[in-house]
Amino acid sequence: MPLPGYVGGRDFQNRERRLPRGSYREYDVNPKRRGRGRDAERIVIERRTGKAYYTGDHYRTFVPLN
Repeated sequence: MPLPGYVGGRDFQNRERRLPRGSYREYDVNPKRRGRGRDAERIVIERRTGKAYYTGDHYRTFVPLN
């Protein structure tokens, strides 16, 4: 369960296929601020391998973390 203000554990579909094939979940990097939407930063983790990626531009580009 994510901390208050964070969204985490939702399925990430990888529709644009910018990541290798797999089953992913996405997590907020920063908490949502009152009166504003969520920002663009996310961590996406492949369920089976644990391979993690950071995106600072809402899934346009990814940086491997491990």
